[in-house]
Amino acid sequence: MFSELTFKHVDSTDEIRQRFDREVKKLKRRLNHFPEDGVQLSGVIEARIGKELKSCTLTLRLPRKTLHTTNEGYKILESLDTAFDDITTQFEKYRTQLRREQFWKKGRAQTIKTPPEPAPEEEMEFEEEFNVT
Repeated sequence: MFSELTFKHVDSTDEIRQRFDREVKKLKRRLNHFPEDGVQLSGVIEARIGKELKSCTLTLRLPRKTLHTTNEGYKILESLDTAFDDITTQFEKYRTQLRREQFWKKGRAQTIKTPPEPAPEEEMEFEEEFNVT
């Protein structure tokens, strides 16, 4: 898996890079069924000029699918963690669609309930009505 992190108007720190690498390792474990060269993750961390907000954007390119998320916050590490959580959630949803889990049978087999048998008195009244003619 190829991954890159770009900084715009923000200084790169070891703490941010370590957190990014740790989250990439976690994500890489989930992506083990995809070809190694077919997966790309690019991240951009930028500070908005004139505002205190920091923005974190992640784009995960998979074969036949691209997942994208953007998160803003006042702290870079929190917005980075939230962005990785969003990408992970999107990937899990995509993996469920690929595996067609919606068609899997879930839970125990349901038993078919038979209707209760009518009481003997009700049957007799019904027969008497037809025999009157």
